[in-house]
Amino acid sequence: MNSQKAIKEQEESTNSSEENEKIEQIFSVNEEKIENRDLEYKAKSYTEYAWFLASVTIMVPFMGFLFVKVFKINFSDLGPYGDFIAGSTVPLLTFASFILLAATLITQQIQMNMQREELKLTREEYARTNEELDEQNKNLLLQRFEVTFFNILSSHNEVMDSNRSQFEKIYHTLKEKAKVERETYEFYDKRYFYNVEGLVAWFDSLPEGFIGSLKENNLGERAESSLAYCKENDSKIKEFLSSYETLEFKYMIVNRVYEELYDDYHYILGHYFRSLHRIVKYVHRSDVINEEEKKFYLGIVRSQLSSYEHIFLFYNCLSSYGCKDFLPMIKKYDLLDEMKVELIINSDIFNHYTLYEEFHSINRGKANSLSEIFDGSFIERWKFNLNILYLYRKEFQPRIQEVMTTYLNSQLVVADELINDILKGNIGVSSIEIQQEITLFLKEMKDFKKEQIQKINNNLNVSYLSMLKEECKEIIDKAFRICKTNKAAR
Repeated sequence: MNSQKAIKEQEESTNSSEENEKIEQIFSVNEEKIENRDLEYKAKSYTEYAWFLASVTIMVPFMGFLFVKVFKINFSDLGPYGDFIAGSTVPLLTFASFILLAATLITQQIQMNMQREELKLTREEYARTNEELDEQNKNLLLQRFEVTFFNILSSHNEVMDSNRSQFEKIYHTLKEKAKVERETYEFYDKRYFYNVEGLVAWFDSLPEGFIGSLKENNLGERAESSLAYCKENDSKIKEFLSSYETLEFKYMIVNRVYEELYDDYHYILGHYFRSLHRIVKYVHRSDVINEEEKKFYLGIVRSQLSSYEHIFLFYNCLSSYGCKDFLPMIKKYDLLDEMKVELIINSDIFNHYTLYEEFHSINRGKANSLSEIFDGSFIERWKFNLNILYLYRKEFQPRIQEVMTTYLNSQLVVADELINDILKGNIGVSSIEIQQEITLFLKEMKDFKKEQIQKINNNLNVSYLSMLKEECKEIIDKAFRICKTNKAAR
């Protein structure tokens, strides 16, 4: 609609300028006619004056004859009169000649003006003839362009008719492959690369040989291998996911998904887009039509695209197959104006149309470097190894708690036996002060055990084991001091 309106406005403007030129030509012709008429009148007046003077000059000799014959004047007496006439008629004849010369020049000027006008009319006639020829030539070229355009468009549609039914199926395949984008989003959203730091620290806190002592069904060895992998690639995954919010990351994912799809269906998509690109390029390079007319013809192409063809055109022009040559023409001629945006995949995560609008600002080199990290299912391997570590910790956390509880009990039993020897009379209480100290110690040991078991059950880090050893050692040392003090008092 906009193209037709623009063409109509252009035609109206052209018609208006042609009318103005015609009016100017009419005024110019009228001015030339007035000028020629004035010159003709002037030439006629000059000629009349010259002939009048010539006539007067011719009449003078006849006057002499009249004087001799009629008035009977002696002919010999006419000598002075003849001298007078000779002296006065010569200037008159000269003046008359000058006037006739001026009239002749004016007449020549009129003839030159007429010749110039005829030449101008001839040139205008040639110009009109050339314009008509140019118009005919333009019409022929336009007719040839339209014949070629509609032929290749018809050929494109005939070839693609058999494949158009496949586009919906291919679209659903694209959605299936695009699950990797959603998985990557979930991977980022769960902050795996943050969680691994605490997980690695948990393993690093294990005493030497602790993993080996808890091996079962080969899980311990797998945990050791996964731990090494996560430590080795920790910086890589941080760099990878720290770029998640950038356009380069989004572009990398979308481009990889589409290129993988293209490889699977290149016999359909490749043929289709090569044919469509040829049509668009033919119109784009034409010098027969102007820019508005190019949009009009490509609007015809756009109107024949199905919704699925439109969405694949969108992803193709973002990919490496179409971003260089095809994308600039797609944007210039608004070929995606009628695309159904609701068909854009994973739009709840990120609207891919942003990549189309801001494609010029995407650093494709950086996107390629991210793609190299992504190669080889890096995220899948990372998640696999990380899940092994989670599984290992989940599997052996109760056993670790059991080991720590057993260690706590084994350490406290020493202190408990020392105090019981005193209380049972094997050694005997030496004084009331010792008795009170033993009572306080037993309560302290009971509270200590209760507190440590509670901490162990709260999934404390394995590093707590070393601290537990120190605290248990303090309890045992205190029990020995009580025994030593009691023995000395006796």
